[in-house]
Amino acid sequence: MADPLFFKAADGNYVYFEWVPTENKQESDKEGRPIYDKTLMMHVTSPGQTRTIPSFWIKRISLEGKEVINREYMARYSDQVKKFIEAEEGGKMEGTPLEQLPFLDVHVRAMLRSQNIHTAEALAELPENGVANVGMGGREWKMKAAAWMESANGGAPLVRMASENAKQAKQIESLQRQLAELAGKFEGIEEKRGPGRPRKVAEAEAA
Repeated sequence: MADPLFFKAADGNYVYFEWVPTENKQESDKEGRPIYDKTLMMHVTSPGQTRTIPSFWIKRISLEGKEVINREYMARYSDQVKKFIEAEEGGKMEGTPLEQLPFLDVHVRAMLRSQNIHTAEALAELPENGVANVGMGGREWKMKAAAWMESANGGAPLVRMASENAKQAKQIESLQRQLAELAGKFEGIEEKRGPGRPRKVAEAEAA
């Protein structure tokens, strides 16, 4: 399947959906050949966790168009199902893909996805146990994602400020290095001149 769309649930987990064919045993036995329904499956993921992903069917649609609803999970995840259907119909996708975060290299994005972190929002809101599971770099990426989200949402431009601060630090470092080089050149001139009064003053007095 193509990269799924993830939708945040009320419990903090993220869910994604896919349509899969499932055999309708009753119709298959009646027809004497395999008959399949179109089934909407939902998969639940927890950012920063890699344990087995629980899956549930939401609804099944027969060849004749008859629908069977899993009322428990349809009621619990009705908002997410609605957003998925809207996305299928060309509506707005929920969540910002990791590809939009300029500070993440391709191998980092792949590693985060292996930890069930698929959006900038999930990374920015990563819980402490998720940060620990990600390992080295996890907290830094979380903080940068949060700053990027705040900037993108019209808040304080923290990412730009951090970039400007880093640029200023490099400029200061460059100026300090130039001053040190100039100081070294002046010291060299003084050493060549040697002790005593300047040569021009001594020549004037001798005349």
